[in-house]
Formats: sequence, structure tokens, C-alpha cells
Amino acid sequence: MKMKIKILFVVLAIFLFLAPEILAASSSFFSNAQNWYNSNCVRRPERARGQQAVLCYAFDKLNELHQTNDTQDQKITELEQRIEDLEVLHPTPTLTPISAKRVFITSTIYNGNLGGLAGADVKCQERVTAAGLGGSWKAWLSDDSISAGSRLTHNSGSYELINGSKIADSWEDLTDFSLDAPINISELNTTVNNPWVWTNTFGDGTIRQINNSSCINWSSTSSGGSTGDSSRTDGGWSDFGAIVCSSSRPLYCFEQ
Repeated sequence: MKMKIKILFVVLAIFLFLAPEILAASSSFFSNAQNWYNSNCVRRPERARGQQAVLCYAFDKLNELHQTNDTQDQKITELEQRIEDLEVLHPTPTLTPISAKRVFITSTIYNGNLGGLAGADVKCQERVTAAGLGGSWKAWLSDDSISAGSRLTHNSGSYELINGSKIADSWEDLTDFSLDAPINISELNTTVNNPWVWTNTFGDGTIRQINNSSCINWSSTSSGGSTGDSSRTDGGWSDFGAIVCSSSRPLYCFEQ
């Protein structure tokens, strides 16, 4: 924004008073500019909005300079002050960087009776507390009616492992059935060699919706549950196969 404003002032300054000979040779341009100014800034000032208001302000201030009897050097000095004034009125916005969300696979394992989705989230949070990671976390897990994609925050920034390795550029990238790196690092920043992970979730975050795929909404050890494979980076990272719910497997945990 500042660069655009400075360019605007320089161009207008040249045509208004710094180079009269150029102005004389460009009467058509100046006439059109003057007509625009009269129509938008003088006759109907209430119409000036946004960048149009900036243009009107620029014309006004440069016209004030043009009417003075100052030397060219004095006008340039005053022009620089006008630029500073305009930058105060229309400052360049400060963009807040989007922080990455952290992801890990639990170093601990659990059977299919997780206490429902809420119980799985508690287990993730317990591992976060034990590792001193901080923040709010949820399990990448779906039951028969609620998907992981509808439960978790959709970050527009990246997703990273605890060791800093990026697995995806954004939620959209995370859920396109392809990761940049496998989710095989625990909350303790150690490699987990127990690849099958409770998920009941396709790689796009939706429910797998196959019979006996959620250990009866993650409340039983007597049924079957769907898993992902933490050694994979294709869609199999979240949807790889099904095993009995009496088995003990880790969870994927995502920072919210």
C-alpha cells in the first residue's frame, strides 16, 4: 500500500508542478484527470471510498502545493511530508502469520473401548499434558455418525509433526489423500513402530461407514474397528484396514 501511494504521489507531482513541460504536452491526460477529480472529489465527495478516497486526497494535497509560491525544492520537501501524512491515514495493514498445527501419534496404546470420541480426545490431551506440549487437542477419529472432519479445526496454515516436519500445507492439503510425511512421531518426539492406528476415517476426514468399523462408537472391545497405517503417506495413513476391538492401538492427535 505504501509503495502504491508513493508512486501515485510521484506521478501526480510530475504532472501537476514538477515538470510543466510534460504537463503541456499531455493536456489530454491532464484534462481527463481533472474531469475525474471534479466529478468524484469536488461535485460528489460522498462518493469517494477506499482507493478512490486516497486519490481525492492526493489531488487535494498536490493541488495545495501547486498553488504555493515555494521553490521546487521546498515543494519536494512538502510533498514528502504529505506522503508521510497519507501513510498515517492509510497505514499498511500488519498481517498476522497463520501458525502451524501440531500432530502426533500417541506413544501409548488403547483397546477399542476408548470412552467414545470424547474419551479419545481426553486420551490425546493426557498425552499432551505428559509431554508438556500445551494447547487443545483432539483425536483424528470418527464414530458411526460424527466424522473427524466435522470435529477438528480446519487450519489454513500447515500441519507439522512434533519434530517440525511438515505433513501438509493446510486442511485441504491434509485431506487430499496424500501427506508430505508419515505421522509416526509421538508426543515425546520418538518414532512409533506400531503402525495401525484407530481412525474409522477416510483420508478426506469423512466416516468410513462400514459395518463394525467403530468398535460400537468406540465403547466396546467385542466388535471391529477401522485403522490407518502410520507408516504410509497415501490415503492409507487414515484408512488401511480393520481389526478386532480387543487389540490395542495408538491414536492420531491433532492440535486445535
